[in-house]
Amino acid sequence: MFNSILCFEEHCIKNFEKLEDEFLKNPRNFAEYVFGITDLLCKSGTEMLRDSLETMDRMLCESAFRRKSWTIEAHHTKTLITSLGDVTFRKTLFLNRQTKQHFYLLDQILGLEPEQRLTEDVAARMLEEAVQTSYRCGAQQASLGMQVGRQTVKNRIHALKFPPAAQTSEPKKKVDRLYIDADEDHVALQFREKRTSVLDEFVK
Repeated sequence: MFNSILCFEEHCIKNFEKLEDEFLKNPRNFAEYVFGITDLLCKSGTEMLRDSLETMDRMLCESAFRRKSWTIEAHHTKTLITSLGDVTFRKTLFLNRQTKQHFYLLDQILGLEPEQRLTEDVAARMLEEAVQTSYRCGAQQASLGMQVGRQTVKNRIHALKFPPAAQTSEPKKKVDRLYIDADEDHVALQFREKRTSVLDEFVK
């Protein structure tokens, strides 16, 4: 986190000031000013997320408690798609001394599946938009800095499991007669079978 804050102070603040100067020179470019600030905030946010994840991984590597059961095997990079954009960070592969199994302890702490790339915030934005509009719109709204594919949205929705609907204890209503209102286009068809049989008689 310290590195992200330092980077924010050294670079982002200067960029914010530059954006403000350009806006003051041409106030009609307010939309560009908003977009510029949004991009900077997203970039700063993803850098803070990366810094936090790598700090957690470093804590695992330096943990005395971890050394009792786990040894460091290798370091790899992983990219997660968040609602702020892509976050690429380094994580460590550990070996369990007893079971001889390999795990990324950081993934386990975060609750991430081995091949998971979308974070929960992206999935929430994606599904919220998709159920209202389409897979394409869900893909577009998933992340501010990265667009996922429509097939990803479709697969995510189809993988959802819903509890079965509760069965109502009330018996279905039974009626002796059912009345249907119809306009003239439908009324003209009500004796179609009868007219057809009469026509057949004439044809014969």
